Amino acid sequence: MKVSQRWELEGTEREVLEQICAGITLVDLDGRLRYYNREAARILDRKPEYIGRDVAACHAKQESVERIRGMIRAFEQGRKEPFHWEIERFGRRLLISFSPLAVEGRLVGCIHMAVVKPS
Repeated sequence: MKVSQRWELEGTEREVLEQICAGITLVDLDGRLRYYNREAARILDRKPEYIGRDVAACHAKQESVERIRGMIRAFEQGRKEPFHWEIERFGRRLLISFSPLAVEGRLVGCIHMAVVKPS
């Protein structure tokens, strides 16, 4: 008995991003927020009015904004490895990853991923 058939994934990117249990935020090289998924709205309090605005709009601490800008510079200078750290936000421990986003080999921005750390 054949359990699975050929499964086409092309065109399902948006559904995957919206259903994954990780908060995904895309930031362009100018530090503007370009996209966030439902989980990012839930665990990071992302709001529709943040789209197109500088990351400073969703970070109360200036040190966070400077850190993000520094990571973007590192990716522009050739860094390929993601940055990883943990934060406490809204009473939850979050695991954060900040990775370069390349399209057809050209750096276009960054992927900010947040996952609630299991207790």
